[in-house]
Amino acid sequence: MRSDDNKELRTLIDAMLDQQASDGQPTPQQVEQLKQMLTSNKDAQRFYCDYVGLHTRLSISSEQSVEFVYRRLTEEEFIMRQAGSADIPLSTQQLKDVPVDSIVSDHSVQQPALASKPVAAPLKRHAWLIIALTVISLLSALFLWYKNNNNQQTFSAEILSGQFTSIKYGQITDSTLYTGKYEADEGSSLQLQSGETIHFLTNSSFKFISAKEIALNNGAIKINALESTQIELQTKFFTLHTNGSNLSVDLTTEQPTVKSGAKTLLSPRYWRPKHYWSFDGNGDRAIDTAGRSDGIIESNAKRTQGIIGKGAFSFDNTAKARLVIGNGGGSALGTGTFSATDGISIEALIKPNYSGDRGDSDHIFRKGQSDGELSISLSLQHDIDARFVRPQGQFNESISFGLFLLGHGYQKLQLPLDGLNGRPTLAQLNDGNYHHLVATYNASTGIKAIYLDGKLHANYQYPPSTKMLSGGAGQANIGNSPNFPSPKLSKRHKNAAFNGVIDEVAFYNFSLSAYIINEHTKHLSQGHNYFGLPPSAKYLSRHIKILLPAENTMTLDRLTGQPLEVVSDEK
Repeated sequence: MRSDDNKELRTLIDAMLDQQASDGQPTPQQVEQLKQMLTSNKDAQRFYCDYVGLHTRLSISSEQSVEFVYRRLTEEEFIMRQAGSADIPLSTQQLKDVPVDSIVSDHSVQQPALASKPVAAPLKRHAWLIIALTVISLLSALFLWYKNNNNQQTFSAEILSGQFTSIKYGQITDSTLYTGKYEADEGSSLQLQSGETIHFLTNSSFKFISAKEIALNNGAIKINALESTQIELQTKFFTLHTNGSNLSVDLTTEQPTVKSGAKTLLSPRYWRPKHYWSFDGNGDRAIDTAGRSDGIIESNAKRTQGIIGKGAFSFDNTAKARLVIGNGGGSALGTGTFSATDGISIEALIKPNYSGDRGDSDHIFRKGQSDGELSISLSLQHDIDARFVRPQGQFNESISFGLFLLGHGYQKLQLPLDGLNGRPTLAQLNDGNYHHLVATYNASTGIKAIYLDGKLHANYQYPPSTKMLSGGAGQANIGNSPNFPSPKLSKRHKNAAFNGVIDEVAFYNFSLSAYIINEHTKHLSQGHNYFGLPPSAKYLSRHIKILLPAENTMTLDRLTGQPLEVVSDEK
């Protein structure tokens, strides 16, 4: 459902509405977050229109017998009227002077919230009219932006060969095809007004959205592009931008295949972490620049110079050396932003000073604790009890990654620090340099893995489609385990403290591919953050474009849209 696809945006809007209802104001961080979510994101803008409009109708129409009607069969039209009365139309043409940028201004963020504020007494006529017109202006600005940028009324393409069948809203006149949904009855070709030619495999279904936007639902497509133009090709889990170069996409294979051009750009559907602590800010909180789990800084966790950006945290191996980052809003198991079922990735830069002593455990990240809650853990360990280790064995000092998997319970994957088979030794890990650590689990493949400095060093195969279970009320910490409930376990709590420096922690509710992990490692070597962006304490952008290797054939993950591997080099 569209509401589920925009769950984070819906949650943010609800939070801002709740604050307004209690006579508060949206925070600067919420304003910035809304800006990021709406900027250059058509789906989010459409959802914002509909969701805010729904709140407005519910709050105003019930008090004032007012109803709102949006018509889009011909020219877009927004109607405000007394319930049961004749229409009072306000078309988008009448509001074309409304600046589109107003949808992401500090002022406009507050106005939709005002529209849903509960009223103790009926509003005066001028008050509810101002509110209604404000919301209408915001919605109309979005409608104008969408209409002007899509140019739907003038777009057409010439059929060069083959046949096409209109599926929905399509129109074919002689050899001209207009905006709408179609299916290629056989290998067929089109030429756009700007000169590009597009070839479709038999039975490919697609939608022409505008002169520069095509959505491929299934089948295969080849775009012969022009250097001076930009075509955006959308699929369910990724978007590609020709950027003036040729492009081919095949959705008929098990994993989508892309043949890139010289400058093809990829926007995968899933790339952004649920939580990201760059540690580059100041103040009394470790700011989560991707979510809403800012860390409380305990007394013995100290800010220090980071390798990426300006900040990191130093931990002195004591109980009070940790960042308490909350539970992500979880209550029951499977709830909250630390919940994951289909996959997970935890990423961090670490500069450890780990003892390696038997029984010593330096926790980098942990969610949940020992009182029966399900845990996620990434740590340095020398296990006393190896019952939960898979594959089984006594590995002495190692990097440990623990999860609860359905049908298997809580189990840990160990990366031995023994120097064998290309693995690092403890001394090499404690060399005073930062190391890039990533732990992943992919429920689809059943593979749990640990990467260090871009290289896969440990993995274990579970049955494919084995789900994980996490989330709930248990607290999450960076640099130590959560509070143990029993005084008898206080020693264990101290023994879980980290000794060293941690920077750039990211939590994902999906598995990063080996290709993307390698790209993150390259970005770090260039002084950028994981995503190839300049280090910043600002809120992480919602949008990214990844430059694919030029003129290569690659597979992409069908679920996340991430690049998986280069199949062949066409150069």
